[in-house]
Amino acid sequence: DDVDAYRALGQAAQREGLHEEAASAWRKVVSANPSEAKAQAALSRALLGTGDDRAAVGALNEALQHQPTDTELHLALGQALVRLSRHEEAATSFQTVTALDESNAEAWLALGASQVENAAWDDAVQALEACLALDAQRVDALALLGKARMRAGNAEAAITSLEKAIALDGASCQTHVQLGELYLDAARFSEALGLFEALKRDGQEGAA
Repeated sequence: DDVDAYRALGQAAQREGLHEEAASAWRKVVSANPSEAKAQAALSRALLGTGDDRAAVGALNEALQHQPTDTELHLALGQALVRLSRHEEAATSFQTVTALDESNAEAWLALGASQVENAAWDDAVQALEACLALDAQRVDALALLGKARMRAGNAEAAITSLEKAIALDGASCQTHVQLGELYLDAARFSEALGLFEALKRDGQEGAA
């Protein structure tokens, strides 16, 4: 029937990355079957693909009414809320994921990042430490942890986190600058000078 045809169209369009077409097709399915959880979830993912985060949040909340323990939906909701700068709500979504699945490193990282945005420094530290307990090589988590520890007033721990991030490579220029500033605050001038000189040298080599 028409609903099955729209369902097939939505699936095909999504596979091809045609998010607008997929969203249009899944809206038809959801309109015919409002309580069909899989269709609600598919619509929300298609809307995320279109960049319509407000509509995606609505669809994700509707989908979660029928699938309240679906960690992927909660994670997607949190990510959409982050893009809308609704960080407190995003943190709640990520907390739900970690409560359902304590081994989800991505959720712990996302929760830590949201708590940094919320200036909830101790909560950010706790979440990022949980992420790193699962994956100690996450440069992004180490850099964020350094920032959170610095804002929480634990300069020595912040230095340790930032040094680890830089040692793993892939750390941003901002991470290097934050570490250099902490070295200066701690009167570790030779280390600060060495770090800034290395940063300058890397910048010159990158421009060459």
